[in-house]
Amino acid sequence: MRRTHLGKSIALASALALSLGLANVGCQQKKAPAPAEDPYFGEGGLSDELPISRVALYQNGVGYFERVGVVEGEELTLRIRPDQINDILKSLTVIDLGEGRPVSISLPVDKNAIDALSSLPSQIRDEGGLLSLLEAFRGARVSINNNEIEGRIVGLESLRVLDNNGNSAEQWKATIKQGDGVLRVVALEDIHQLKINDRTLEVGLEKSLDISLNEGSWKPIELKVRMSNADKKKVLLSYIVAMPVWKPAYRLVLGEEDEGLFQGWAVVDNVSGSDWTDVAMALVAGTPMSFQYDLYSPQFVSRPDLTSRGRHAAIAPPVSESAWAADTTTTIGGLTDRNAAPGAIGRLGATGKGAGGGGWGGEGSLGGDDYYDYDQGAAPADEPMEAEESAKLRMEDYEANFQTASTGVEVSALFQYDIANPVTVPDRASALVNLVQSKGEAKEIVLFQPELYYAYDALQPYRAVEFMNTSSYDLEPGPITLYKANAFIGEGFLPRTAEGAVAYVTFAMDPEITLKNSSLETEEAAKIIRIYGGNVESELKSVTTVTYSLTNHRKEAVTAVIRRPIRAGWSLEPEPADMKQAASAYYIPVELAGGETKEMKLREVTPVRRTLSLDSTVTLELLKIQASEDALDPELKKQIDEVIAKKAELNTLEEELADLRAQKYEFSQEASRIANSLADIKDINESSAKALRDQLVKRASSIESDIAQRATRIAELSLQQSDTERTLRALFRSITFESQKPADPPK
Repeated sequence: MRRTHLGKSIALASALALSLGLANVGCQQKKAPAPAEDPYFGEGGLSDELPISRVALYQNGVGYFERVGVVEGEELTLRIRPDQINDILKSLTVIDLGEGRPVSISLPVDKNAIDALSSLPSQIRDEGGLLSLLEAFRGARVSINNNEIEGRIVGLESLRVLDNNGNSAEQWKATIKQGDGVLRVVALEDIHQLKINDRTLEVGLEKSLDISLNEGSWKPIELKVRMSNADKKKVLLSYIVAMPVWKPAYRLVLGEEDEGLFQGWAVVDNVSGSDWTDVAMALVAGTPMSFQYDLYSPQFVSRPDLTSRGRHAAIAPPVSESAWAADTTTTIGGLTDRNAAPGAIGRLGATGKGAGGGGWGGEGSLGGDDYYDYDQGAAPADEPMEAEESAKLRMEDYEANFQTASTGVEVSALFQYDIANPVTVPDRASALVNLVQSKGEAKEIVLFQPELYYAYDALQPYRAVEFMNTSSYDLEPGPITLYKANAFIGEGFLPRTAEGAVAYVTFAMDPEITLKNSSLETEEAAKIIRIYGGNVESELKSVTTVTYSLTNHRKEAVTAVIRRPIRAGWSLEPEPADMKQAASAYYIPVELAGGETKEMKLREVTPVRRTLSLDSTVTLELLKIQASEDALDPELKKQIDEVIAKKAELNTLEEELADLRAQKYEFSQEASRIANSLADIKDINESSAKALRDQLVKRASSIESDIAQRATRIAELSLQQSDTERTLRALFRSITFESQKPADPPK
C-alpha cells in the first residue's frame, strides 16, 4: 500500500522519479527484531538492502523505484553508487510511515581529483618511486631498515663508480642527518624499508594514492538520514536513476475475412544492482523530460580579487598648500482508467504460468535449469498428437497461450501500463512481460507511396497490413512479426498508434501491381473579396489534379492503398470514399479486380488571393458567381449585371474583330501571291498566258474589294470596341464592394 505523509517526508526532488537502485540501505540498530508482516532487518551497522517494492520504467532513460522495509534506530544509512548520487539527490523522498519523521539528511562533500590534489603538499602531488619520494621529502623525518637508521633526509647525490667488470655506472646515495648530528650515507640499493615519520606527509601520500586510484568512482557514498526517534519504523524510499528503456515488440496473426490477432509484450532489463522480487511494475509510454545535473560536487563561484584596491602608496608631504580631506564614507546598500484485458501474467524470473519467450504462454523459469516447460495446450500423455497436426498453429493456439493482466492509465501526456501481478527479474537479467492481446480488423493490402510532384513509371508497391488498434491501449513504436496460414510472411515496424487508430505495416515488395501517375496545375474562380477602382481582389482556387493509373497483374482481386502526403493549406475536393487520414498523409483505397487497370483522379485545392483587372479572363467568371448570390444588394446586383452584359458585348466585338482580321490577313496573302504570279507571266505572249492573266486580274480585283470591305468593318468595330471598353471601365469603376465576414455561429 502506498501512503503519503506530507508532514513526515523529506523530498530532495519532486514526485516523478525513475531507476538504478541504491547499493545498500541500512540503519544503526540496538534492539532485537520483532516479528512483523513487513521485512525487518536485524541489528548491526548497515542493514541488508531494503527490498524494491515498485518499479516504473520510462522511455527517456530513467526508472522510478520504491523501497519499503522496517528499520530501527535514529539513523538510516543509504549506501549509494557514485554514478547514481546526482539523480538520487534530485529525486530522493524519505517517508516514515509510522509516527516519526525524517529530521535531516547528510552526506560527505565531494571534491574532484584536481581540487583534492591541490590541497595536498606540493612534495607528493606528482611524485612516485623511492628515488622521487626521497628527493621530494627533503627534510622529512624517516626510519630506514627497521629503525637501523633514523633521522632527517638531507638529500640525494649521484656518483660514478666502477662495477665488477670495470664499467662505469651511476650509483645513488642518500644522506641522512641523525639525531646526534651525524650524517649517514646510504646507498639507495641498500634501502629495503622506509618509514615516513612525518604524519602530514604520510596522510597526504595516502590520499594522493586514493585519488590516483580514482577510488571515488566505485566506492559507495554513505547518505545518512536522521530520524526523529529510535523506535522500529516502516520506511518508504522513492527515487529516480538512469535505466535502460523498455522495448516493445508485437505479433500479428492474420486470419480469414480481414480479421487478425494482435499481441504485444515488452522486454525489460534490470541493471539496477538489485534483484526485483515480486515487484509491482509499470511501463510508461512517452518521454517526460529528464536530465543530468551535478548536485553532489561543490560548486564554487569565481570572485574578483580586489586586493589591489586595499593597497595604498605612501604620499609625500605637501609643499605649497594643504586641503581638507574628502569624505570617503561609502554606503553599501487525471487519471483515466481504460479497460484491462482479462487473464493472468506469470512472474518473470520465477516459475509461473502465463509468461514466456516472445510472448508465448505456458510455464517459464528464468535462471533455472529448465528454461521452458510447456504445459498449457499440451496433449494428454495417453493421447499423443500426430506429428502433422502438432506442427500446425492456429489463431486459437496463439490466443490461448498468451495471457495478459495489465491496465492502461493516462497520466498527463503519458500512457502507463500497470502490470497486475508481481514481477521478478534478477539483477543483470532481462525478461519479457506480456502487455496486450486483442482481436480486430487486419486486412492485407498493397501500399503505394509515390513522392509528391514526381511522375513514376510503373511504380511497384509494398505488401502491407492495414491494422486497426482495438487493444484499448496506445501502442508505442516497435518491431512486429506477421504470420498467416501457419507461416511467417514478414516483419515490419509498427509506428506509434493511438487507440482506435489505423496503422499501415509494410512487410514485403509486390511487383505484380503497378502504378503510373501524372499531375496538372490549374486555377479556378472562387469568390470576390473586394471591388475597388476598377480592380477585383479575389480568392481563386489553385488546383492540382493527379491522375493515377493502377494495374493488377494478378488473377485475384486486391485492395491497393495510395499514400498521398498532406500539403499544408491544401485539401481534397471531393474527398474519396473510404479515405483515411493520418497526421501527415491521406490513405486512399482502390479496389482492383484480377487483371484490371483502373484510373483514379485526385483533386487538391488551396485558396489563392489575387488582384485582377477587368481584362482578366477569370474576372467575368467571378462576377457571374457574385451575381448569383441571393443575398446580394439589388442595386449592386444591377450594376454587376450591367458590367457582365457589357463585358459579354465587348467579348463578342473582340471575337468578331479577331475573325475579320484573320480574313483580311488571308485575303492579303492571296493578293500577294496573285501579284507575284502576274509578274512571272507578264512577258509571255502566248494566248494561254493572256487568258491566265485575265483570270488573275479579275481575282485580284475581287480580293481588293473584300479587303476593303473588311477594313471598313474593322474600323467600325474598333471604334465600337473602344466606346464599349470606356463604358465598361466607367461602369466597373462605379462599383464598390467588399464581402462581409461570416457571422459567428450562435453560442
